Amino acid sequence: MTDIVAAILAKAAVMALEALLARLFVQLLQLTRYRLVPATA
Repeated sequence: MTDIVAAILAKAAVMALEALLARLFVQLLQLTRYRLVPATA
C-alpha cells in the first residue's frame, strides 16, 4: 500500500516539475522574443 502511495507521489512530483519547467521555458522564450523583435525592427 505504501508503495502505491509513493508511486503516486513520485508521479505527481514529476508532473509538477515538468509543468514548472515548461512554464519557465515559455517565459524564457517570450522574454527572448520580446528582446529580439525591437532589435530586428
